Amino acid sequence: MKPALPLQILFMIFRVIYRLLPMRSKRAMYLTSMYFYLVKEGLFRNMTLRQFSKHAQIDMATTSMKLPLASKEYIWGETGISQALHESFSHCPINALGQCPTERDMRALSEKIVDAAPTWLGYDRNTMITDTMRVLQR
Repeated sequence: MKPALPLQILFMIFRVIYRLLPMRSKRAMYLTSMYFYLVKEGLFRNMTLRQFSKHAQIDMATTSMKLPLASKEYIWGETGISQALHESFSHCPINALGQCPTERDMRALSEKIVDAAPTWLGYDRNTMITDTMRVLQR
């Protein structure tokens, strides 16, 4: 579901602004919006912003993480990442979720997610892949 027109205009403005932001802000937007989108899709357990900030090693106030949380559907809604993640984890037995999917498969999945991310949200690709793997593996 696409956001209402005024919200779309707001996000167009944010796209321009985010191109100018430092990596740390883009990283917070990327990881927070991705994780909580996957929570909404039922693929991960919910946690507070404070818990997620610690889990993802994001050094930002939880109040500044509310925009990524509010924009998760707009950013990730049409990317297909939830389907890719579901396919990667669906064959894993419950007692092997720590080792399944394999490290190589997890890296390939993380690369898919990074490639699906909007370009305006990007920072160093290798760092994004590592960040994504870290968040998905916990």
